[in-house]
Amino acid sequence: MGKTQTTERTIYLWMHVLLITCFTSGVHGTTLAAEIQRLQTDLFAGYSKHVMPVNETGVPLTMYFGLSVNQLMDVDEKNLLITTRVWLNQYWSDFRLQWDPSNYSDIESVAVPFDWLWYPDLVLDNSGDGDQLLPTWKFATVYYDGEIWMVPPAKLVSPCPIDVTYFPFDHQDCPLSFGPWDFDASQIVLEPISNYVPKENYIENVEWTFPSNESDVLAFLDFDDCCPDEAYSVIRYTLHFQRRPLYYMLNIVLPCISFSFLTVCTFYMPSESGEKITICISLLIALSIFSLLVAEIMPATSETSPLIGTYLLFVMGITALSVFMTIIIVNISYRSARQYRMKPWVKRVFLQVLPKYLWLGDDLTKDPTPDPSVDPLCRVPKNCVAPSLGVIENGQVTQLSDVENQQKSVSYSNVNKPDNTKLIDVEDKKNSHTSETVDENNRMNSITNTTPVSKELEHLLINLSNMKTSTRKQNKCYIDKIEKEWKHLAIVVDRINVIIFTLIIVIGTLSLLCQRN
Repeated sequence: MGKTQTTERTIYLWMHVLLITCFTSGVHGTTLAAEIQRLQTDLFAGYSKHVMPVNETGVPLTMYFGLSVNQLMDVDEKNLLITTRVWLNQYWSDFRLQWDPSNYSDIESVAVPFDWLWYPDLVLDNSGDGDQLLPTWKFATVYYDGEIWMVPPAKLVSPCPIDVTYFPFDHQDCPLSFGPWDFDASQIVLEPISNYVPKENYIENVEWTFPSNESDVLAFLDFDDCCPDEAYSVIRYTLHFQRRPLYYMLNIVLPCISFSFLTVCTFYMPSESGEKITICISLLIALSIFSLLVAEIMPATSETSPLIGTYLLFVMGITALSVFMTIIIVNISYRSARQYRMKPWVKRVFLQVLPKYLWLGDDLTKDPTPDPSVDPLCRVPKNCVAPSLGVIENGQVTQLSDVENQQKSVSYSNVNKPDNTKLIDVEDKKNSHTSETVDENNRMNSITNTTPVSKELEHLLINLSNMKTSTRKQNKCYIDKIEKEWKHLAIVVDRINVIIFTLIIVIGTLSLLCQRN
């Protein structure tokens, strides 16, 4: 019985405490709201928002202005516009809105509707969307000393002179100019809150970086051309944006570098494959199509040429030049001994001197013919110059036409004259020497078997036949020697092109990458 009464008394006391606490809080809240309402009533009694808050005539009102960047939303390179999301930090002093906090329950600041306050018509001078007037906020904070703070968010579209000279390693300087529209410098003076542009809750852009410490803030007086005596206070913020080049390096620069080094690889392909010119022309066509795709990415401008566009033209020029050089090399490789004679100085420079510096051997003329031990007839006399049709014997050159005339002069009344066999010229490489020798022996046997010929004449005909066969073999070896020299010359020119083109491409690529700094 005693415990029950004690429990009821405890619950009764806690209920009274709770009721008293709630009542006290309600009274205090009502008192604070009443104090704020009373403060607002006293402050704006007789207040006019159409009158500028100045104490003295001729003394301009100082307004402090600051810009905080939240996000770079878009950079329109074709239309030369940027879109940014910012906070506009502004504060000024209104002597009519001062009070003593001790008279109003120590209230030091109060939020009031923005429409109740005087506010200058600040504009973005270089607006890009036609809406120059800066946005405001629903409320502003008024402090007991008359200072008014307002930080409205804004989405600004402004023109930016995009300079794509060093694209994709470019950085852009975009100005934002703020100032009053109707009040000149004798009435309002703008002062920057800080000498840099801070980043407040900044959202990183995937293409651009924004180093806030590199932005410039400049406050100056702008004189109108129509009214030289009137000056307007202006604050200009210059935002510096740096492009992130990774995307363009992977999708534009590296393919261009690959195309350029593939051009060098074509010089390693032998001319006999028949694909050198085909590959060069295929690379040139691929670069032409690739340039059209790059043109859609790059900003359209006629003032400057983008760096990546210049490099693409450089690679296309290198590829076109490689096509020209490949045609020359193929022409050299397939030159015939009848139409072309290699100059002695060309043979010495390109076949004897340069190969050892190009890692091709000491001397490409050391073994231009087959091994003489295999075919003794391929021993060509030194310093011989074979005509298109001739016999090289003991260092003397005899025209094969004379030998043929000697054969034709031998005639017999009772001998069926055999068909004249044409002598081999420099271009005839396909006939078999064995079959030719058999034909000659058969012809000689037919002559000796059908006609009583003296032994001297028989020996003469046999010697002429052997001489013709020997001459054909010597001419074939000489032709092989000349053609191998031309092919060796083509190999040397190919190696020279590899070195020259590699140096040009490396220097051009490094000059592109060094522009990033």
